[in-house]
Amino acid sequence: MKKIKNNTKKKNREILENFTCEGLDQHNRSIEWLGDVLDDIDAKIETCGDQRRYDAESFSIRMYGSSGVLYRISVHYRRRQARLMVKRIKEINLDGREDDGKTMGVLMHAFDEMMTFDTHWFDARDGDWESICIHGRREKRNAWPGDTLVSLVSTLSDDLRSSLELSMNTLRRELCEAYPIAWFNNQTQKDVVFDDVEQHVVHLHRLENAEDKEDFEELRQEAFEEIGWGV
Repeated sequence: MKKIKNNTKKKNREILENFTCEGLDQHNRSIEWLGDVLDDIDAKIETCGDQRRYDAESFSIRMYGSSGVLYRISVHYRRRQARLMVKRIKEINLDGREDDGKTMGVLMHAFDEMMTFDTHWFDARDGDWESICIHGRREKRNAWPGDTLVSLVSTLSDDLRSSLELSMNTLRRELCEAYPIAWFNNQTQKDVVFDDVEQHVVHLHRLENAEDKEDFEELRQEAFEEIGWGV
């Protein structure tokens, strides 16, 4: 088993290396960070098939959330945009700046398509993939896309906890379907019974119906206490 995991990690790194760009150090660090995170959660990278874009090089990440839901993140990298950025990126001081992300906002608004991604979860009811949008395009404009991708991977890896965060409206809605389906398809941990699934989904519905932020926080606290998590 350890050998299989090591082989997967090695293959992941080899694929990711193809999506770096000489001279674009900040982007390359993001890709390296992504590799570290994928190693930690035992995710698998594959070269894309049906998710390719005609104007981009693509790969996909397959990973399970804490719910047992299988996710696929298809990543599309436009190398021409990265190489264009390299021409003058050294003239911009991006390290240690305290400008509330304004510089990155301007930069990534212009190069928003350098690296994009689509997210899906596997629906065993029909054997197809259901689209899910966790991070919107606006968010990506204040950070290197690789950093946003790390955030997305981390969110989905711990999707049960993440779904109790205020901003995770879409994830809550999707898990109300995806979590029970994952349980019936034997994707959850062996010690998870349907009562556990039911409890979590009920809390998700309550959070969706919260009247305001204060009500949401009270319901969230109740959810953590009943599930047995520390906030």
